Amino acid sequence: VALESVYVAKNAHSALALGYVRGALLVDLARRGLQPHSYSPATVKQAVTGSGRATKEQVQQMVQRLLRLPQSPGSLDTSDALAVAFCHAQVASSPLLRARAAAAR
Repeated sequence: VALESVYVAKNAHSALALGYVRGALLVDLARRGLQPHSYSPATVKQAVTGSGRATKEQVQQMVQRLLRLPQSPGSLDTSDALAVAFCHAQVASSPLLRARAAAAR
């Protein structure tokens, strides 16, 4: 299971809500025996666009191209989720990228 690590929240309420959801998800994954893999936003952006400083719109455009989708994947949240999955697939298939991702944690 691939997750994007949380680094900044716009406000305290959002941070708290996101923390609750993330915690519940991690508990459920543990109960099911699934290993979570977290990637920083910069790592995900780097994997998809080649730049760790890409905008959400650039990530969305590259996700569409990489997955050969006929149209935009929808919301920026949807393209972010697809980008995390794409990043995880790259890391899982490359020993070098796996080592780099582990060192970044």
